[in-house]
Amino acid sequence: NEYRKANSTILSRTSKNKPIVSKNTKINENSKLIPPLSLGSNSMINQNAIIGPNVSIGKHVVIGERSKISNSILFDHVVIGRNSNVRGSIIGEGVVIGNRVRITKDCVIGDHVYVNDNVTLKNNIQICPHKEIKSSIEHEGVIV
Repeated sequence: NEYRKANSTILSRTSKNKPIVSKNTKINENSKLIPPLSLGSNSMINQNAIIGPNVSIGKHVVIGERSKISNSILFDHVVIGRNSNVRGSIIGEGVVIGNRVRITKDCVIGDHVYVNDNVTLKNNIQICPHKEIKSSIEHEGVIV
């Protein structure tokens, strides 16, 4: 939560009206970028994705078609599947999030976690590194 607040403060100063887009990042013309936000190098934003506001995306990140990312931090080498939604969360390095996944406010996903298709993670879920999440977690505050 404090990391997201700091991220938002920094972005509001550096990317207030225009996204920061690093080199070799590919953005589909039908996607929407809502500043403030920062996109790391060699990342890909696919068709009809909506990114922002208050989003920092690391290097080599792929955002799937029709996915939405807001008020979140995604570290390097993250893959987000199609039709997924990440809101108000921190996603660690090397995380793979499947299709039609919902991750809501104050979730923290550790490095190298795999989240299967159709999973929902409700508010304030903490996932330790190197886990596979096969089913939804509906209770707030759970640590896995």
